[in-house]
Amino acid sequence: MRTIAILFLAVVAGLFGAAIFNTANMTPVFEAFLGRTNNYAKCSGVTDEAEQYLCFGLPQQAAWLFAERGDAAKARAVLADMESVLRGKPVKVEKFNSGAAYSFKLHFKNGAIGLFKTYDSDRFCHDCTSAREVAAYKIDQWLGLNLVPLTIEYTADLSSVPRCVYALPKIRNSASGNDYSQCKNIKGSLQYWIESAYTAQNLGYDDSDKSQKLRLLDAILGSTDRHEKNWMISGKYQTIEVAIDNSRTFRHAKQFYTVNPIYQKVEYFTCWQRQLDKICNSPSATCSATTLKSYMDKYRSASEADIRTLLGPFTPAADVSSFLAVRPIIVSRFDHNLNLFNSPLPMDYCPDPPRKL
Repeated sequence: MRTIAILFLAVVAGLFGAAIFNTANMTPVFEAFLGRTNNYAKCSGVTDEAEQYLCFGLPQQAAWLFAERGDAAKARAVLADMESVLRGKPVKVEKFNSGAAYSFKLHFKNGAIGLFKTYDSDRFCHDCTSAREVAAYKIDQWLGLNLVPLTIEYTADLSSVPRCVYALPKIRNSASGNDYSQCKNIKGSLQYWIESAYTAQNLGYDDSDKSQKLRLLDAILGSTDRHEKNWMISGKYQTIEVAIDNSRTFRHAKQFYTVNPIYQKVEYFTCWQRQLDKICNSPSATCSATTLKSYMDKYRSASEADIRTLLGPFTPAADVSSFLAVRPIIVSRFDHNLNLFNSPLPMDYCPDPPRKL
C-alpha cells in the first residue's frame, strides 16, 4: 500500500531528474523532487549528503543532518541563514486552506516558503496559540531531536490577501467593509516550509510507523494532535521525520478522548502516556539505547531557570508552569517503563473511553 502511494506521488510529480542525477537507492518521492528543481545537474558532483541537501535547496534537512553528525556550528550557520531569509520581506502572500488554523504561505525571493499562523489561529482551541509553535521548536532544538522545522515569532502584513479581513478571527467581526489596513502588523509564528516531504497519510503510514523520537517529543510536549496529517517524511532515503502543526501542545492534562454529542461518537486525541509507553515496552525497545536516554537525561537535568529562559517571554506563563509541573511525572514513567516494562502503569491521564455512549 505504501509503495503504491509513493510511486503514484512520484509519477504525478515527475521523475525526469533521475536520468541526470545518480538516484541509486533514493525513494521515488525524492526523485520526484529532483525532477521539479533546476539543481540536479549542478549538484551531481556533490557526494556529501548534507551538502547535497544544501545544493538542492533543502537547508532544513541539511541542518538536521549536520546536527546529528555533531557539527553543531555548521547546523547553526545553516539555521541562521534560513532565519535571515524568513526575516526578509515576502514577495507573495496567500491564504493556506488546511486544517483548523488560520494560516498563510509567505513566499520569499530565493524560493523559500514560510507557513504563517496568526497568534489565535486555532478555530477550536482558544489557548492553542502560535506561541506554542515557537515553544515546540525551541524544545525540539534544546533536546536535539531535530524533528520540528525552524519556527520563529513573526509579524506579518497580510493586506495583499484578498478578503484578508475575513480570514482573521479577532478583527473579522469588528471589520468595517474591506478595510485591509487592519491586516497589517499581525502577530504569529512563521515555520520554514519543508519541500520534498509528504504527510504520513499520503504515504500510507499510521501511528505504528512513528519513530521513538517522535513519540518522545510528543510526550514531552503534551501534543494531542499528532494524526497522520501532522507528521511528514522527507529525505533521500525517506528517513527524515518532520513534526508540523504543533499548536495543540502543552496539553498533558487533556483527556484522551471526547464524546461528540451531535454524532454520538468518541473522538480520540494523541495522549502523552500512550506515546511514552509505546517507547519502552520490551527488552529490545529503542529507549534502552544511549541516544534516546541522552534526550531524557538532558530533559531531566535542566534547571527550572534554564527552562524558563529557553521558553522565554513568547510562551504563556501557564504553559511554562504546566511544562515544569509534568516533567517529574514523565521522567518517572520513562524510568519505570525502561526497567519494569512488564508492570504497566495506569493510564490516569489517558483513560479508556466509555463502552457505551
